[in-house]
Amino acid sequence: MMCLGWDWDPQTRKYGDRRTIDGTWPPGIPEKFSSLVKRVIREAHAHVKEELRVSRAEEILPSMSPDLCIANFYTTTGQLGLHQNRDESRKSLREGLPVVSISIADSADFLYGDERDIAKAENVVWNQEIC
Repeated sequence: MMCLGWDWDPQTRKYGDRRTIDGTWPPGIPEKFSSLVKRVIREAHAHVKEELRVSRAEEILPSMSPDLCIANFYTTTGQLGLHQNRDESRKSLREGLPVVSISIADSADFLYGDERDIAKAENVVWNQEIC
């Protein structure tokens, strides 16, 4: 795992401005990545406006500028276990800021939902044709 912007400490389940392993500052988030996240949110706003017929998509999905990036690498047999992103700051949670996941990968199943029940999760299948 590599963290940009803020460091994630899995032992304490907290973010910090210094890496716990060596006390250094984590690298910043590259501008190209930040621009990509902003573009994804703009496209999501357009989708929300069209699908829900609302004029202010930002009330449903707030705009934001990323201040944290966690990069994980998985082998062809690797996987990320079912989990919830719920360790964000109180401010982020209160404002409803989105968690944006950008995956560069082989084919994969991506599950998401409000509950830990896999049967109730939404499923997106990523394959090489759409990646």
